[in-house]
Amino acid sequence: MALDWDVMVTGHSNLGYKADVQFVQDYIRDVQTFIHAGLAKAQFAEHFKGESPFSWYAGYTNDIIDFAHAKMAEKYRKGREEKFDIVAKSHVRVMFWAMFARAL
Repeated sequence: MALDWDVMVTGHSNLGYKADVQFVQDYIRDVQTFIHAGLAKAQFAEHFKGESPFSWYAGYTNDIIDFAHAKMAEKYRKGREEKFDIVAKSHVRVMFWAMFARAL
C-alpha cells in the first residue's frame, strides 16, 4: 500500500483502487481471525466418538468453518447478500485448510 499507485490491474477481477485492496486485506485477516476464534470455541472431544479414527473430522471441522462463516456474514453480508452467499463459505473452507496444513 505504500507504493505510489492509484489503480491495480490484477487480471483476475475488476480494476481495484487502494480502498478495494484494503477491503480484501481486511476480509482475509477477518477470515483468519474468525477461524482462530472458531478453533477456540469448538470442542474437539464432542466430535471424537465412534469406531473410526476419523469420526471427528466432519463435525469438528464443520463447527469451526460454520462459526467463522457466521461471523463473516455478520460483518460482510449486508448489502451484498447474493455474492456473499455464493462465495464466502468456500473462502472460509479454503482458508481453514490452508491454515490447517500450516498448523494454524
